[in-house]
Amino acid sequence: MSLEAKSQELKDIVATYDTQYFLGNLSGLRKHIAKGTAKDQLGKLSSPMRQLYFVAGLMMSSNPVNGIEIQYSHEEWDKIVELLNEIEREYDKLFFPEKPEDVDEQWKHVRKVAMPSFLSYFNQGPLNYEEQVINWTRDLFTPLDNLIEGITGVKTEDFIRFYEKLDQLNQNNFQGHTTNKNLLRPNWKDYTKIQMGVADGVPDFIREIGEERAHLHSFVYDQGIIDRFFPHELVSGELPIEKVLVILNLLVTYRCETDFLYYTATNPGNPLYEKPIVDIGDRQYKVFEVKQVMHAIESLLERICTQTLENTTKYVGKKVSYLKRESLSCLLNSFKLMSQFITATILTVVNKTF
Repeated sequence: MSLEAKSQELKDIVATYDTQYFLGNLSGLRKHIAKGTAKDQLGKLSSPMRQLYFVAGLMMSSNPVNGIEIQYSHEEWDKIVELLNEIEREYDKLFFPEKPEDVDEQWKHVRKVAMPSFLSYFNQGPLNYEEQVINWTRDLFTPLDNLIEGITGVKTEDFIRFYEKLDQLNQNNFQGHTTNKNLLRPNWKDYTKIQMGVADGVPDFIREIGEERAHLHSFVYDQGIIDRFFPHELVSGELPIEKVLVILNLLVTYRCETDFLYYTATNPGNPLYEKPIVDIGDRQYKVFEVKQVMHAIESLLERICTQTLENTTKYVGKKVSYLKRESLSCLLNSFKLMSQFITATILTVVNKTF
C-alpha cells in the first residue's frame, strides 16, 4: 500500500474511538516515554512522541459521530503500531531512488537539504524547558502588550498565568489520584465516563478497600482523568473567569472531520500543535500535553504580532534587539566562566609548584 493508503487506513481505525478516552490514553502513554515503561504499547514504536501526536491528530480530524468505542484490544493497538511504523518507512522510501539512473546532482542536492530535516523531525521534539519558554515569551512579548491586548483583550502575563495555573492543576490532579488523596477534587467522578464499582456480594472489608481506592483504580483505567478540567478551575485573583475564557477560546480545538492525513501537512495540519486543549463537551476541556500549551502560546503571540507589515516590523525589531542582548549576556558569562577556570588552574599550578 502507498503512504496515502496506509495513513487513511490508520485514520479509519482511530476514528472509531471516543475522544475523551482515546486522547486520555495517549496522554498517559506519552508520560511513559521518558521513563521507558509501558513497553507492551510503546516498545515497538520507532518514534513514540511524534507517532502518538500523529495518531491523536488523525483522531481529532475524524468525524466525531463515529467515535463510540471506549477501549481498544491488544490486537487493535498492535495494528495501530504496525501502521505507524509502516507509514514512517514509506517516508523513508521517498529518499531512495526507484532506479539507479535517477541519481544526479539535483537529486543529491534536494536530499542534502531534506534528509537532515526529516531525521530531526522524527527524532527530536521541543528541547527547551518550560521555564526557558516562559522567560523568552515574557521578555519578548511583554513590550508588545499594547498590540496584544488591543487584539485579544489580555496581556502576555495573563497567558503565562493561564499556563502556570493549568500546569499546577494537572500536577495536583496527578498527585490526588496517586500519592496524596488530600489533593483529589471532591467531584473527581465528573471527569470520567468510566464508572468503577465493587461487585455485589463481596465481604465488607473488600468493599471498603475498593471504595477507598476507587480514585486510583479510575486513574489506572482512564489516565486522561487528570487532564480534564472546567474553566473555573483556572481562575485566580489575577486571572478572572473572563480572561480564562478569552484565552481558552484562542487555544481550544474540537474534534471535526478534516483532510489531515500526513505528518508534515500544514493546511490543515495537526490541530493539537497550535491548539493543544480540546473541547470535549458539557463545558469541560482536556489538555493533551501541558507543556505544548506554552509552545502554543508563544506561537499564537507571534502570529498576533505579525498580522500587518507595520506590526511585523516592530516585532522583528524587538526580537533582534532581544537576541542581541541575550547573545551578549551569554558571551559575557562564558568569558566570566573561562576567567574563573583559568584563575583556578593558575592557582593550582602555583600551589603545587611552591
